[in-house]
Amino acid sequence: MYFRTRLVLLSLLLSFVGLDAYGNYVGDAVLEVLRDRHGENEQKAWFSSSADFSDNWLLADPIYDYLNKDELPKDLDCDPKSADCDPIFKRNLCSEDTDCEDQGVSCSPLQASISPNQPEAIKMCQALGDKLVDRFYDIMASTDQHLDFTGLTLPDGRFYDSFVNALAMLSVKEQPPTVRLLYGGKTAVLPNFAASSETVLNKLLEDVNSRGGDGSRLPINLAWLSTSRLSWNHSKIIISDRNRMINGGHNMWDGDYLGTNPVFDISLELTGPAAQETQLFVDELWSNTRKYGYSEIAGGAINPPYLESFYEGEAKVIGVGRLGAFGDDPADDAITAMIVSAKKSIFMSQQDLFTNMSWKVQPSWAAEELISAAISGVKVNIIGSNKTLLPTYGMVSAQETFNRMRTIAKRRLVGRGRKAKRAAMKRFCENFTITPFRFNEEIKTWTDGGPIGNHSKLIVIDEKAFYVGSQNFYPANLQEHGIIVADETMTNELMNIYWHPLWEVAKKSEISCR
Repeated sequence: MYFRTRLVLLSLLLSFVGLDAYGNYVGDAVLEVLRDRHGENEQKAWFSSSADFSDNWLLADPIYDYLNKDELPKDLDCDPKSADCDPIFKRNLCSEDTDCEDQGVSCSPLQASISPNQPEAIKMCQALGDKLVDRFYDIMASTDQHLDFTGLTLPDGRFYDSFVNALAMLSVKEQPPTVRLLYGGKTAVLPNFAASSETVLNKLLEDVNSRGGDGSRLPINLAWLSTSRLSWNHSKIIISDRNRMINGGHNMWDGDYLGTNPVFDISLELTGPAAQETQLFVDELWSNTRKYGYSEIAGGAINPPYLESFYEGEAKVIGVGRLGAFGDDPADDAITAMIVSAKKSIFMSQQDLFTNMSWKVQPSWAAEELISAAISGVKVNIIGSNKTLLPTYGMVSAQETFNRMRTIAKRRLVGRGRKAKRAAMKRFCENFTITPFRFNEEIKTWTDGGPIGNHSKLIVIDEKAFYVGSQNFYPANLQEHGIIVADETMTNELMNIYWHPLWEVAKKSEISCR
């Protein structure tokens, strides 16, 4: 309550004296909290900067291809021993779209198939999610001076093959760039002591050589960042030459994103000063690694070259990270400040609002603020995941999430008079709506009965600013990073290309008091 009251007073003060640093009250509210509570960690765990966004800046594939589709793709993988199958990417070879009609997809060249051994892209019957493979490959393979890549785990499957191809292409450049790879571990289940970073790096360089690259020419570091205090890297960042960056929620997991039952997710791509500022956060992550693998030519720890930005991007952005067990967590306060600053609407696409991984259901650190917003008259619309059997992409169902949020709302009203309590709950019921993820109002599960997963981490405030990143809305003490875009034009674009089409379908399954 104190947090919300303070931000409301701040907003009134800024309006009164004419101070509007971003021309965006959501961005201003976030900056005030960050400077007040986390000022000493500016340029380490958060920053205020700018960026440019291309026409294709939002990575949300394959949702666009699934929206309102009645017939879903099938039989995407092929036998690598077959003459009609690419042996690396396990997609059927093709020359035109008619070759892929029976699979329900199109024929197109996969850029990620390019390697020193394969100078031209191979045409294949691509799955709807394969566009992601090309997007990640392109930013890596285009690097000239330095590449940073952080993730939850090392890429696997076709993502790994595209990753190897990209590194192979870098290794044969006239002057190969430096490369740093930092993950929570090799996999999400294998303990790090069972797969040392040195062993994994040696195997990676062998694979680079097998694609016609020269691993001996590639200055590269690889490290795991985790601690026994249940804190590990969960940020997903790729930065090329300190100028181009992808940041968001995607894990490079073949089985989760490239099959016939993909999980849905979003990330963003930007260029400009914000990429360089994010590099400082990655540097901070690396400062907490104690052991790492390095190639012989690297000779030890790589210090990224300083590449100065000479221009300002068109959109104002705020980078917010959290260091978990290794330090400060400004992202928690920044996201809460966004919610508290809302005057009209909060739209969210999230995996979960509650965690259920420790045999106890625990709410988000900002659940109270979300409820307060609804009670104060702010429209809160949430697209969540469908519950899964294991704690993966849907730990708590949409119905249970709604029930628990309503219970928290009633609990926080204890002590108020009956009339005031009834009026507050009426406003909560009028404004708080959650729905499970849908891309077709008639399709509630995959054809095999499996739940449809949502891994997105999106928050939109008053259609004026939004957050995209790696941080889930449920409590977890991990290393995270995301971007708050405090720009109304960019937010309107996000609403038009992502939120409105998705909500139009999902709202037909809404859960509310009504």
